[in-house]
Amino acid sequence: MERFECDMCGACCRNIKNIELFKELDRGDGICKYLVGNVCSIYDDRPLYCRVDECYELFFSTQMSKEEFYNINYESCRILKALPRASWAAPNTEEEVPIGGRSSRPPAEREA
Repeated sequence: MERFECDMCGACCRNIKNIELFKELDRGDGICKYLVGNVCSIYDDRPLYCRVDECYELFFSTQMSKEEFYNINYESCRILKALPRASWAAPNTEEEVPIGGRSSRPPAEREA
């Protein structure tokens, strides 16, 4: 089964300020309180809205194709990664963590 290919860059988790849906996750500076480096410390138990594939199946499968939904999410990744790093809050770690270790391009574009 096809799955959304998250590259675990953490950009989405570092840009949740002023988003009502993520209010309870915001540690106060726009970064998710569960992000440690680039890894979600509650990954297996993360909220539904942090699960791209499950959100598609439950809420969007009657609205659009999975490919369309993935492309919207990949584009959102690109936009977040393009934000100046200075606007990103520091992760919950003292070590420097590289941002965007892998490509956020859809799989079909990576092979080209």
